[in-house]
Amino acid sequence: MLPQVERRLAGFLGGIGRPPLLKSLVPYKRSSTLLKVPIKPMRTTLLIPGCFCAAALFVAAGSAAELHCPDTISAKETLVKAEQGWKESRSDLPIRFAGLTFFDGPPEQKASLVNDTESMVKGKRIAVWKFGPQSRIWISCSYSGSSIVLSRPLAKGTSKCTVMYIPKQTIAGLPAIEKIDCE
Repeated sequence: MLPQVERRLAGFLGGIGRPPLLKSLVPYKRSSTLLKVPIKPMRTTLLIPGCFCAAALFVAAGSAAELHCPDTISAKETLVKAEQGWKESRSDLPIRFAGLTFFDGPPEQKASLVNDTESMVKGKRIAVWKFGPQSRIWISCSYSGSSIVLSRPLAKGTSKCTVMYIPKQTIAGLPAIEKIDCE
């Protein structure tokens, strides 16, 4: 604080200066140049926790929620018709998550959605889907080496999903998916 203002405040406060608690937190300010009355700062003891609580509610309500398709699944597949001269057996390779599709409505309706934007950021491909307020969006997860697809509806009110791909890594010929965020 400027020395002449400090002296005026010290004189106004009867020589005691600024209260010790406020010296490090908030400088005094004058509300009027005529009256030279300091504005007392708001107590910060309730303000700071209140701000953290409000920020936490805001973040929880408007932040992206990370969504996960199961990384691997177990399945028991069988041939519908045996092939002449061939023996059926099973592979021990994992059935890994390979791709996803967003649908407007249940997947049986076949209304798959294409992404709205796509960009490259630090060597990763980012795709963004935006959904209307009345849409009932579903996600379907597909798996390598299998015809099994897992599907479920997203939370009501989901307006956007962002998928981060790693183009240099592939699973079943598709870029590996690092992260799915929906809000």
